[in-house]
Amino acid sequence: MADEIQLDRIEPPQRYVREDVNQEHVDYLADDIARRGLLEPLLVRPLPDGRYELEVIARDEAVNGAGKGLEGRRTSAPFDVDTTPPRVEDLSAKASKGIAIEFTAVDAGVGIGGASVQLDGGAFLPLSPADGLADSGRERYSITLPATAGPHRVTVRVEDRAGNVGSAKTSVR
Repeated sequence: MADEIQLDRIEPPQRYVREDVNQEHVDYLADDIARRGLLEPLLVRPLPDGRYELEVIARDEAVNGAGKGLEGRRTSAPFDVDTTPPRVEDLSAKASKGIAIEFTAVDAGVGIGGASVQLDGGAFLPLSPADGLADSGRERYSITLPATAGPHRVTVRVEDRAGNVGSAKTSVR
C-alpha cells in the first residue's frame, strides 16, 4: 500500500527552478509509478555502526527527455548508526551492610545513556554514574542496596544513547 505525500509539506531546495507544480504532471507521475514502479528502486540495507549522511537525488529526465531533465539533491544532517549493545564489565556484588554493587558500563558507539539495577527479580532501580553524569562511552557505577542476609540475585542493565541494551547478572551468598 502506497503512502500519500502532501505536496505542501515538501520544502523545495534553495535553488529550486520551478515556481509552479502542474498537478496534471504530478498525477501522471503518480499513475506511472503505480503502473510501472520506480525506474531506480530505493535500496534499503543495514549499515555498519558509524556516522552517516543520506543523500537523495531526484531526476526528471525520464519525463522531460534526454538533456532536458533537471536534478535535485538533498543531504541529511549527519546521524549515527549504533546497533551494538553496551557491555557490563567488572560486575561485583558483596554482602556488606546490605549488598554493595559495582560495575563499569562500556559502549563503543554513541555512549552510555543510563543504567539500572534489580535485586531478586524486583523492579529495576535507576542509577547515577560515579561522576554524576552519563556522558561518555565508559561510566562507573556503585550502589549499596539494603538487603537481609542470605542468597540474592543481582541484575544490572545498561542502555546506550541509541537504545541498545546490555545486561549482566551475579549472585551474592
